Amino acid sequence: MSDRSGGASPRTVRVPARRRALVTRLLVALALILPLSVSGAGGGAAEAAGTGEYSAPVWYPLRGTSQIGCTWSNGCNGHHSYYALDLLQAKGSPVYPSGAGRLTIKGTNPVCASSGYGTWVEVDHGDGVTTRYAHLSKITVADGSWVDQTTKIGEVGSTGSVSSCTAYHLHYEERLNGVGVAPRALKGCDGTVYPTTWGYSGWNEVPSFTKRITNTGGCGDPSTPPEPPEPPAPAWETISGSLVQMDFGPQGEIWGVNDAAQLLRYEGRGQWSVQGEGFRWVTVGKAPNEGGPNVYALTTAGRIQRSLNGERWQTIPGILVQIDHGPQGAIWGVNSAGNLYRYAGRYRWTNVGSGYRHVTVGDAADPNAPDVYALTTAGAIRSTVDGVNWQSVSGTLVQIDHGPQGELWGVNAAGNIYRRLPDRWSKEDTGFRHVTVGRAADAGGPYVYALKTDNTIRRRR
Repeated sequence: MSDRSGGASPRTVRVPARRRALVTRLLVALALILPLSVSGAGGGAAEAAGTGEYSAPVWYPLRGTSQIGCTWSNGCNGHHSYYALDLLQAKGSPVYPSGAGRLTIKGTNPVCASSGYGTWVEVDHGDGVTTRYAHLSKITVADGSWVDQTTKIGEVGSTGSVSSCTAYHLHYEERLNGVGVAPRALKGCDGTVYPTTWGYSGWNEVPSFTKRITNTGGCGDPSTPPEPPEPPAPAWETISGSLVQMDFGPQGEIWGVNDAAQLLRYEGRGQWSVQGEGFRWVTVGKAPNEGGPNVYALTTAGRIQRSLNGERWQTIPGILVQIDHGPQGAIWGVNSAGNLYRYAGRYRWTNVGSGYRHVTVGDAADPNAPDVYALTTAGAIRSTVDGVNWQSVSGTLVQIDHGPQGELWGVNAAGNIYRRLPDRWSKEDTGFRHVTVGRAADAGGPYVYALKTDNTIRRRR
């Protein structure tokens, strides 16, 4: 490790090979029996670790002024589905490890992409504790180096899965035996402990994009990088797969159908599993009774099949071209003649009206608001509270979805995707054919999934 004191370099002393081997064995033995060195919360300059030494990850990894962005469930709507910190700072700002250990280069993807950590490293702190530093613009140390909180290991960037590609930040994680854990409190070079100094017991309690840390002094680099950029506006990200229709259930379940008529279930991390062949439509909802069917699917011939989470499929009477299953167990559908139906249970369907092409069932934001929206064959929007009295809603759409929290999204014939505000429709983007709204499996993960006209899958928080 380089001498950072500014004095003369120490004189090289040659040690006989046998003595070097003995010293090495002693150091390894000591490393196995000594516990992790956890620095206290007091002030003062940081002590650099010696080669081969471990210490707990307790130091804040950036210098200068940075901003706390998304943690795990702090209002970023599930930007992370696990414990992690997004620390915003300008591109090229130096990154330091939060403790001493051996560094491994894990990835060197140099561009902003749709998945992955991009350019990133991991530091082993001993006893199964590791930390990760992702989306770097560059790595400044060699693979296998011993590092500590005074070692510049890289620079802030936006490589890997970052949206937008100018959202420069450090993605920081702490893991125990490979499993993500809540990052512990981190202290600045002056000893200030974050987020404790703000009155929070953990990082998840810190509201997103509201707190800044100015960290200068004895950690080893006194420079102050520029202020971080403003947080990016909500944006779409791409996940792997190609679908022609999909549905997002109230418990975070995501199902879809591809152009080969395969029925698919989302398993997370961009992976889809095939659940059946010969299907054209699927909807996921909440069964009215515990253990009842929560997935309804239509075959290419329009026959209705239902299942509990993809197990024990059964056919029920009826022929439909589109179907929707609400969060409270309500089931509605439309047949090829344009008749609108509501499922009355015991294999019976009630004819509610004619001249329809599409229907969606959700949970109204308030008890008196509509929870069923249907599109006429001309694309006009109608809504109802009780399924008897209908009212018109402004707008013309070809597909619509009503989420479990009252969110309403839709797509028109021109491929424009819209979100319903209290007094109007807000155009969100273009080039889409289908949208579905649900509840994320974690506290604030993506709740809108949409299909582009080329069948690629986008999601948004």
